[in-house]
Amino acid sequence: MDRLRKKKYIILTGLILVTMLLVLVMKYGTIDKYRGLISVRNIKVSEKVLSSSGIVESENEIKGIDEVEYKVKYTLDEIDGAEKRDVIIKGNTNSNYARFKEINKNNITSTLKENGKEIEVRIEDVPLGVEQELKLTLIIANAPNETRIKPSIEISEATGSYTNVVTNQLEVKTNSIEGLVLDENNIRVSNIELSLRKNGEEIKRTYTDENGKYTFTDIEEGMYSVKVEEEIYESVIEEIEIRESTYLNIKVRKIEPYRIETHKYIERLNLVVNGEEKEYSYNDKETVIETVKNAKTISGEIEYKIVVKNTGEKSGTITKIEDEPSSGLKFKEEGNEGWEEKGEKLYYRPIEG
Repeated sequence: MDRLRKKKYIILTGLILVTMLLVLVMKYGTIDKYRGLISVRNIKVSEKVLSSSGIVESENEIKGIDEVEYKVKYTLDEIDGAEKRDVIIKGNTNSNYARFKEINKNNITSTLKENGKEIEVRIEDVPLGVEQELKLTLIIANAPNETRIKPSIEISEATGSYTNVVTNQLEVKTNSIEGLVLDENNIRVSNIELSLRKNGEEIKRTYTDENGKYTFTDIEEGMYSVKVEEEIYESVIEEIEIRESTYLNIKVRKIEPYRIETHKYIERLNLVVNGEEKEYSYNDKETVIETVKNAKTISGEIEYKIVVKNTGEKSGTITKIEDEPSSGLKFKEEGNEGWEEKGEKLYYRPIEG
Protein backbone atom coordinates (compact mmCIF):
# COMPACT_ATOMS: atom_id res chain seq x y z
CA MET A 1 0.00 0.00 0.00
CA ASP A 2 2.84 2.42 0.86
CA ARG A 3 4.54 1.68 -2.49
CA LEU A 4 1.25 2.35 -4.31
CA ARG A 5 0.80 5.65 -2.50
CA LYS A 6 4.37 6.66 -3.36
CA LYS A 7 3.77 5.83 -7.03
CA LYS A 8 0.56 7.90 -7.06
CA TYR A 9 2.39 10.79 -5.38
CA ILE A 10 5.23 10.64 -7.92
CA ILE A 11 2.76 10.53 -10.85
CA LEU A 12 0.76 13.46 -9.43
CA THR A 13 3.94 15.50 -8.86
CA GLY A 14 5.07 14.73 -12.39
CA LEU A 15 1.73 15.88 -13.83
CA ILE A 16 1.96 19.15 -11.89
CA LEU A 17 5.50 19.75 -13.13
CA VAL A 18 4.49 19.02 -16.73
CA THR A 19 1.51 21.40 -16.41
CA MET A 20 3.71 24.14 -14.98
CA LEU A 21 6.23 23.62 -17.75
CA LEU A 22 3.51 23.90 -20.40
CA VAL A 23 2.19 27.12 -18.79
CA LEU A 24 5.71 28.60 -18.75
CA VAL A 25 6.26 27.67 -22.39
CA MET A 26 2.94 29.21 -23.43
CA LYS A 27 3.57 32.30 -21.32
CA TYR A 28 7.09 32.69 -22.69
CA GLY A 29 5.62 32.52 -26.20
CA THR A 30 3.45 35.58 -25.46
CA ILE A 31 6.08 37.56 -23.55
CA ASP A 32 7.22 40.73 -25.30
CA LYS A 33 10.97 40.31 -24.95
CA TYR A 34 11.56 43.81 -26.34
CA ARG A 35 9.23 45.50 -23.89
CA GLY A 36 10.67 48.84 -22.73
CA LEU A 37 13.97 48.27 -24.55
CA ILE A 38 13.38 50.41 -27.63
CA SER A 39 13.78 54.17 -27.33
CA VAL A 40 12.65 57.03 -29.55
CA ARG A 41 15.58 59.08 -30.87
CA ASN A 42 16.24 62.19 -32.94
CA ILE A 43 12.95 63.85 -32.01
CA LYS A 44 12.36 67.15 -33.83
CA VAL A 45 9.28 69.36 -33.94
CA SER A 46 8.58 72.22 -36.35
CA GLU A 47 5.43 74.31 -36.52
CA LYS A 48 3.62 76.25 -39.23
CA VAL A 49 0.61 78.54 -39.12
CA LEU A 50 -1.98 77.52 -41.69
CA SER A 51 -3.55 80.90 -42.47
CA SER A 52 -6.25 81.67 -45.01
CA SER A 53 -3.66 83.25 -47.29
CA GLY A 54 -1.53 80.09 -47.40
CA ILE A 55 1.13 78.36 -45.31
CA VAL A 56 3.31 80.80 -43.39
CA GLU A 57 6.33 79.98 -41.24
CA SER A 58 5.27 80.70 -37.65
CA GLU A 59 6.85 83.50 -35.69
CA ASN A 60 4.82 82.44 -32.64
CA GLU A 61 2.06 84.93 -33.51
CA ILE A 62 -1.36 83.73 -34.57
CA LYS A 63 -4.84 85.10 -35.21
CA GLY A 64 -7.89 84.43 -33.06
CA ILE A 65 -9.16 81.94 -35.65
CA ASP A 66 -6.28 79.92 -37.04
CA GLU A 67 -4.68 76.50 -37.45
CA VAL A 68 -1.19 75.49 -36.39
CA GLU A 69 0.50 72.38 -37.78
CA TYR A 70 3.10 70.55 -35.66
CA LYS A 71 5.38 68.29 -37.69
CA VAL A 72 6.84 65.64 -35.35
CA LYS A 73 9.88 63.71 -36.69
CA TYR A 74 11.39 60.75 -34.82
CA THR A 75 13.34 57.48 -35.23
CA LEU A 76 13.03 54.22 -33.29
CA ASP A 77 16.23 52.54 -32.08
CA GLU A 78 17.31 49.47 -34.00
CA ILE A 79 17.57 46.26 -32.01
CA ASP A 80 18.43 42.71 -33.10
CA GLY A 81 15.40 40.55 -33.75
CA ALA A 82 12.86 43.39 -33.94
CA GLU A 83 11.60 45.04 -37.12
CA LYS A 84 8.48 47.04 -36.25
CA ARG A 85 6.95 48.55 -33.10
CA ASP A 86 3.97 50.69 -32.19
CA VAL A 87 4.43 54.35 -31.24
CA ILE A 88 2.20 56.60 -29.11
CA ILE A 89 2.18 60.40 -29.37
CA LYS A 90 0.18 62.50 -26.90
CA GLY A 91 -0.78 66.16 -27.16
CA ASN A 92 -2.27 68.50 -24.59
CA THR A 93 -3.21 72.16 -24.82
CA ASN A 94 -3.60 74.53 -21.87
CA SER A 95 -6.20 76.75 -23.58
CA ASN A 96 -9.98 76.69 -23.88
CA TYR A 97 -9.55 78.32 -27.29
CA ALA A 98 -7.54 75.46 -28.84
CA ARG A 99 -8.30 71.85 -29.75
CA PHE A 100 -6.60 69.12 -31.73
CA LYS A 101 -7.90 67.76 -35.03
CA GLU A 102 -8.65 64.04 -35.18
CA ILE A 103 -6.32 61.81 -37.24
CA ASN A 104 -7.49 58.60 -38.93
CA LYS A 105 -5.28 56.86 -41.49
CA ASN A 106 -4.40 53.28 -42.43
CA ASN A 107 -2.10 52.56 -39.49
CA ILE A 108 -2.96 55.58 -37.33
CA THR A 109 -5.81 56.03 -34.87
CA SER A 110 -6.42 58.98 -32.57
CA THR A 111 -8.53 59.53 -29.48
CA LEU A 112 -9.71 63.01 -28.45
CA LYS A 113 -10.48 63.88 -24.83
CA GLU A 114 -11.71 66.98 -23.00
CA ASN A 115 -13.46 68.29 -26.11
CA GLY A 116 -10.29 68.02 -28.17
CA LYS A 117 -7.92 69.61 -25.65
CA GLU A 118 -6.13 66.26 -25.39
CA ILE A 119 -5.20 63.80 -28.12
CA GLU A 120 -3.59 60.35 -28.08
CA VAL A 121 -2.31 59.00 -31.39
CA ARG A 122 -1.31 55.35 -31.84
CA ILE A 123 0.83 54.49 -34.87
CA GLU A 124 1.11 50.77 -35.61
CA ASP A 125 4.01 48.83 -37.15
CA VAL A 126 6.57 51.62 -37.28
CA PRO A 127 9.83 50.32 -38.85
CA LEU A 128 12.96 50.62 -36.71
CA GLY A 129 15.87 52.82 -37.72
CA VAL A 130 13.89 54.83 -40.30
CA GLU A 131 12.93 58.48 -39.69
CA GLN A 132 9.16 58.94 -39.35
CA GLU A 133 6.89 61.98 -39.49
CA LEU A 134 3.48 62.78 -38.02
CA LYS A 135 1.50 66.01 -38.35
CA LEU A 136 -0.62 67.23 -35.43
CA THR A 137 -3.03 70.07 -36.22
CA LEU A 138 -4.13 72.50 -33.51
CA ILE A 139 -7.30 74.49 -34.25
CA ILE A 140 -7.54 77.95 -32.67
CA ALA A 141 -11.16 79.05 -32.25
CA ASN A 142 -12.34 82.55 -31.35
CA ALA A 143 -9.37 83.42 -29.13
CA PRO A 144 -9.11 87.04 -27.89
CA ASN A 145 -6.05 89.23 -28.28
CA GLU A 146 -2.99 88.35 -26.16
CA THR A 147 -4.17 84.77 -25.51
CA ARG A 148 -1.12 82.55 -24.92
CA ILE A 149 -1.21 78.92 -26.02
CA LYS A 150 1.59 76.43 -25.34
CA PRO A 151 0.72 72.83 -26.22
CA SER A 152 2.72 69.96 -24.77
CA ILE A 153 3.67 66.93 -26.86
CA GLU A 154 5.20 63.66 -25.68
CA ILE A 155 6.21 60.55 -27.59
CA SER A 156 7.01 56.95 -26.71
CA GLU A 157 7.47 53.49 -28.14
CA ALA A 158 4.23 51.82 -27.00
CA THR A 159 5.90 49.90 -24.11
CA GLY A 160 8.53 52.49 -23.18
CA SER A 161 8.67 55.72 -21.25
CA TYR A 162 7.57 59.07 -22.70
CA THR A 163 9.89 61.81 -23.89
CA ASN A 164 8.62 65.40 -23.68
CA VAL A 165 8.93 67.52 -26.82
CA VAL A 166 9.63 71.24 -26.48
CA THR A 167 7.11 73.51 -28.27
CA ASN A 168 7.04 77.27 -28.60
CA GLN A 169 4.46 79.47 -26.92
CA LEU A 170 1.93 80.96 -29.34
CA GLU A 171 0.40 84.37 -28.77
CA VAL A 172 -2.75 85.75 -30.39
CA LYS A 173 -2.20 89.17 -31.96
CA THR A 174 -5.43 90.64 -33.28
CA ASN A 175 -8.27 93.07 -32.55
CA SER A 176 -10.89 91.47 -30.32
CA ILE A 177 -13.72 92.19 -27.94
CA GLU A 178 -14.65 90.07 -24.94
CA GLY A 179 -16.71 90.37 -21.81
CA LEU A 180 -19.49 88.93 -19.68
CA VAL A 181 -23.27 88.88 -20.07
CA LEU A 182 -24.91 89.60 -16.71
CA ASP A 183 -28.57 89.64 -15.68
CA GLU A 184 -30.24 92.25 -13.44
CA ASN A 185 -28.84 90.43 -10.36
CA ASN A 186 -25.27 90.46 -11.77
CA ILE A 187 -25.43 86.70 -12.35
CA ARG A 188 -23.56 85.45 -15.40
CA VAL A 189 -25.83 84.21 -18.19
CA SER A 190 -24.63 81.28 -20.30
CA ASN A 191 -25.64 80.31 -23.86
CA ILE A 192 -26.74 83.80 -24.89
CA GLU A 193 -26.52 84.54 -28.62
CA LEU A 194 -24.88 87.84 -29.56
CA SER A 195 -24.26 89.52 -32.90
CA LEU A 196 -21.56 92.02 -33.84
CA ARG A 197 -22.69 94.76 -36.23
CA LYS A 198 -21.01 97.54 -38.17
CA ASN A 199 -23.05 100.27 -39.87
CA GLY A 200 -26.17 98.19 -39.19
CA GLU A 201 -24.77 95.13 -40.98
CA GLU A 202 -24.14 91.89 -39.11
CA ILE A 203 -20.46 90.84 -39.11
CA LYS A 204 -20.24 87.90 -36.70
CA ARG A 205 -22.24 85.88 -34.17
CA THR A 206 -21.20 84.10 -31.00
CA TYR A 207 -22.55 82.58 -27.76
CA THR A 208 -21.59 83.00 -24.14
CA ASP A 209 -19.90 79.96 -22.58
CA GLU A 210 -20.88 78.22 -19.35
CA ASN A 211 -19.32 81.09 -17.40
CA GLY A 212 -21.24 83.79 -19.28
CA LYS A 213 -18.16 84.89 -21.24
CA TYR A 214 -18.24 85.85 -24.92
CA THR A 215 -15.56 86.71 -27.51
CA PHE A 216 -15.47 88.31 -30.94
CA THR A 217 -12.05 88.07 -32.55
CA ASP A 218 -10.17 89.07 -35.73
CA ILE A 219 -12.00 92.38 -36.16
CA GLU A 220 -10.89 95.47 -38.04
CA GLU A 221 -10.55 98.66 -36.02
CA GLY A 222 -13.61 100.90 -35.93
CA MET A 223 -17.00 101.47 -34.31
CA TYR A 224 -19.25 98.45 -33.75
CA SER A 225 -22.39 97.50 -31.88
CA VAL A 226 -23.06 94.31 -29.94
CA LYS A 227 -26.68 93.13 -29.94
CA VAL A 228 -28.41 90.50 -27.78
CA GLU A 229 -30.24 88.09 -30.10
CA GLU A 230 -32.60 86.41 -27.63
CA GLU A 231 -36.41 86.62 -27.46
CA ILE A 232 -36.59 86.18 -23.70
CA TYR A 233 -34.27 89.15 -23.08
CA GLU A 234 -34.80 92.77 -23.94
CA SER A 235 -33.11 94.02 -27.08
CA VAL A 236 -29.81 95.47 -25.85
CA ILE A 237 -27.45 97.21 -28.27
CA GLU A 238 -24.06 98.39 -26.97
CA GLU A 239 -21.87 100.71 -29.04
CA ILE A 240 -18.11 100.19 -28.78
CA GLU A 241 -14.90 101.23 -30.51
CA ILE A 242 -12.55 98.37 -31.31
CA ARG A 243 -8.81 98.91 -30.83
CA GLU A 244 -6.68 95.83 -30.13
CA SER A 245 -8.12 94.16 -26.99
CA THR A 246 -11.44 95.63 -25.81
CA TYR A 247 -13.53 94.53 -22.81
CA LEU A 248 -17.30 95.07 -22.55
CA ASN A 249 -19.81 93.65 -20.07
CA ILE A 250 -23.44 93.53 -21.20
CA LYS A 251 -26.45 93.75 -18.87
CA VAL A 252 -29.67 92.00 -19.88
CA ARG A 253 -33.19 91.94 -18.47
CA LYS A 254 -35.57 89.03 -18.86
CA ILE A 255 -38.89 89.92 -20.49
CA GLU A 256 -42.03 88.26 -21.73
CA PRO A 257 -41.43 87.27 -25.35
CA TYR A 258 -43.76 87.82 -28.31
CA ARG A 259 -47.08 86.20 -27.30
CA ILE A 260 -50.35 86.19 -29.25
CA GLU A 261 -53.96 86.22 -28.05
CA THR A 262 -56.79 85.84 -30.56
CA HIS A 263 -60.53 86.36 -30.08
CA LYS A 264 -63.60 86.11 -32.31
CA TYR A 265 -66.29 88.67 -31.41
CA ILE A 266 -69.81 88.51 -32.84
CA GLU A 267 -70.87 91.94 -34.13
CA ARG A 268 -74.15 91.33 -35.89
CA LEU A 269 -76.78 88.63 -36.27
CA ASN A 270 -79.28 88.92 -39.16
CA LEU A 271 -82.10 86.39 -39.00
CA VAL A 272 -85.03 85.64 -41.29
CA VAL A 273 -87.69 83.84 -39.24
CA ASN A 274 -90.82 82.71 -41.13
CA GLY A 275 -89.95 85.29 -43.79
CA GLU A 276 -89.56 88.13 -41.32
CA GLU A 277 -86.14 89.82 -40.97
CA LYS A 278 -84.69 90.50 -37.55
CA GLU A 279 -81.36 92.21 -36.82
CA TYR A 280 -79.29 92.10 -33.61
CA SER A 281 -76.10 94.07 -32.85
CA TYR A 282 -73.47 93.29 -30.19
CA ASN A 283 -70.32 94.75 -28.70
CA ASP A 284 -67.45 92.26 -28.31
CA LYS A 285 -69.53 89.21 -27.55
CA GLU A 286 -67.95 85.79 -28.01
CA THR A 287 -71.24 83.97 -27.35
CA VAL A 288 -74.83 85.18 -27.80
CA ILE A 289 -78.21 83.59 -27.15
CA GLU A 290 -81.42 84.77 -28.86
CA THR A 291 -84.82 83.18 -28.33
CA VAL A 292 -86.91 82.53 -31.46
CA LYS A 293 -90.53 81.37 -31.03
CA ASN A 294 -92.75 79.43 -33.45
CA ALA A 295 -89.98 79.25 -36.11
CA LYS A 296 -91.09 77.21 -39.13
CA THR A 297 -88.25 78.43 -41.33
CA ILE A 298 -85.08 80.17 -40.20
CA SER A 299 -81.97 81.43 -42.01
CA GLY A 300 -79.56 84.29 -41.60
CA GLU A 301 -76.00 85.59 -41.39
CA ILE A 302 -73.52 86.00 -38.57
CA GLU A 303 -70.89 88.74 -38.84
CA TYR A 304 -67.88 88.56 -36.52
CA LYS A 305 -64.47 90.10 -36.24
CA ILE A 306 -61.13 88.50 -35.39
CA VAL A 307 -58.93 90.42 -32.93
CA VAL A 308 -55.21 89.59 -32.73
CA LYS A 309 -53.29 91.02 -29.77
CA ASN A 310 -49.63 90.75 -28.70
CA THR A 311 -49.56 90.53 -24.89
CA GLY A 312 -45.77 90.06 -24.68
CA GLU A 313 -43.07 92.70 -24.36
CA LYS A 314 -41.51 92.12 -27.79
CA SER A 315 -42.91 93.05 -31.17
CA GLY A 316 -43.46 90.46 -33.88
CA THR A 317 -44.95 89.87 -37.29
CA ILE A 318 -48.08 87.92 -38.24
CA THR A 319 -47.74 86.06 -41.54
CA LYS A 320 -50.99 84.09 -41.64
CA ILE A 321 -54.52 84.21 -40.23
CA GLU A 322 -56.76 81.19 -40.61
CA ASP A 323 -60.26 80.48 -39.32
CA GLU A 324 -62.69 77.60 -39.33
CA PRO A 325 -66.49 78.02 -39.57
CA SER A 326 -68.43 76.58 -36.66
CA SER A 327 -70.53 73.46 -37.18
CA GLY A 328 -73.70 74.14 -39.17
CA LEU A 329 -72.41 77.39 -40.73
CA LYS A 330 -71.22 78.03 -44.27
CA PHE A 331 -68.78 80.66 -45.55
CA LYS A 332 -70.24 83.35 -47.81
CA GLU A 333 -67.56 84.82 -50.08
CA GLU A 334 -69.71 87.83 -50.98
CA GLY A 335 -69.11 90.57 -48.43
CA ASN A 336 -65.93 88.93 -47.11
CA GLU A 337 -63.28 90.62 -49.20
CA GLY A 338 -59.79 89.15 -48.85
CA TRP A 339 -61.03 85.91 -47.33
CA GLU A 340 -60.74 82.62 -49.20
CA GLU A 341 -62.09 79.18 -48.39
CA LYS A 342 -59.74 76.29 -48.98
CA GLY A 343 -60.80 72.88 -47.79
CA GLU A 344 -62.40 73.39 -44.41
CA LYS A 345 -60.30 76.45 -43.55
CA LEU A 346 -60.69 80.18 -44.20
CA TYR A 347 -57.59 82.29 -45.00
CA TYR A 348 -57.09 86.04 -45.02
CA ARG A 349 -54.89 86.52 -48.07
CA PRO A 350 -53.88 90.22 -47.79
CA ILE A 351 -51.79 89.56 -44.65
CA GLU A 352 -49.86 86.53 -45.92
CA GLY A 353 -46.10 87.05 -46.11
